Amino acid sequence: MGETVYGVLRGGGRITTGADAPLFPFGFGLHIEINLLVQSGFTPLETLRFSTLWAAEAIVIDDDLGTIAAGKLADLVILDADPVENISNTVAVSSRIKNGVLYAVEDLLKAPM
Repeated sequence: MGETVYGVLRGGGRITTGADAPLFPFGFGLHIEINLLVQSGFTPLETLRFSTLWAAEAIVIDDDLGTIAAGKLADLVILDADPVENISNTVAVSSRIKNGVLYAVEDLLKAPM
């Protein structure tokens, strides 16, 4: 499957990542998916683009989300490690900013928001 996705993207197509399957709690499926994309040959930076900007563009919310820019919603995660160095570092979440409000990871794990 990874080779197929790799071929689609290298041929000019686009994909996005997602966490719509309820098999894993707290979006863990997304972390598995982005690790699989890197294992399929994509760089961590490319994979982060699929998961942020391209995902926002796909559902037409890129005016508000998908990149960090003035005028966009403050909706992002803060990591303790660099995911560009190692994509597995995306699970090193220390906090999250949602609608401009900072949440500690302990609060995020209490219940779905």
